[in-house]
Amino acid sequence: MNWMQNISTTKKLIVAFGIIIMIVIASNATIFMKNAEIKQTIKWTDHTNAVIATVTEALAAMVDRETGLRGYLIAGEKNFLDPYYGGEKNFDQSLAKFRELTSDNPAQQQRAAQLEDKANIWKKDVAEVEIALMGSEATKAQAHAMEASGAGKTSMDAIRGIVSEIIATEQALMVTRLEAQQNAFQVGDMTVMIGAIAILFMSIVSYFAIMKLIAKPVVLVTQKLALLADADDVGRRDEIGVMMGTVQAVERAFKDIAATVGRVSEGDLKLADTSKYGGLSQTVGDALQGMVGNLRNTAA
Repeated sequence: MNWMQNISTTKKLIVAFGIIIMIVIASNATIFMKNAEIKQTIKWTDHTNAVIATVTEALAAMVDRETGLRGYLIAGEKNFLDPYYGGEKNFDQSLAKFRELTSDNPAQQQRAAQLEDKANIWKKDVAEVEIALMGSEATKAQAHAMEASGAGKTSMDAIRGIVSEIIATEQALMVTRLEAQQNAFQVGDMTVMIGAIAILFMSIVSYFAIMKLIAKPVVLVTQKLALLADADDVGRRDEIGVMMGTVQAVERAFKDIAATVGRVSEGDLKLADTSKYGGLSQTVGDALQGMVGNLRNTAA
């Protein structure tokens, strides 16, 4: 640490506090970035939940359509088809929303197309055929037989399978995002802990460095200066105040002694300074007083 003794006090303080400030900046920057990452993962998690909810609504709409169709087949009343037509509208809306939410995901867009295709096949090959057959007393038995044969089961099972794939894909994405979020939390916590330890360590190091390189030398200089004169009161009681007071007292003593020497050099032996300075300044002043007295006696 000898190089530290060769730079100014200001630079020593800049080095000490600069390192602490850099640690604080680095810690806060890391925490800021991880917070941004956490916010992003939360956003995408919400997005995933929205996708799952939307495709679940689409499946529920298909179930409503299937339920409405079966109700009509059993009761033979047109009003039982209300869930069928309402479900068709809700399915189209949910599918459109799903496509919008997954516009950046080609795989999910492909599944959306498959889902629409299977729904159209069920509508064209099963639902519309059975509804048409129910329109005539002569063909109602055929409609019932067609439903009993499980004609629509293949399409509905395919729809459920596609929906399950969509949900599984989104859940896998959610797991990845939750892992990233957890990692961000851990890095943030670790950054706070490491940053706090680093700041504490640097604070301790800075304390001892300042004590060794600044405080102790200041105390020694203050003690040495105290030997030169008694410090004047400058309004401070610490080492800096003592140093300032001592320098001020020495300056005053030197001015008085210089004035006395000047007068003596002009032959004026009657004007002798009687100030009390204390310390080495007092010794010099007393010696000067003695010299003036001897000169006066010799001149007499």
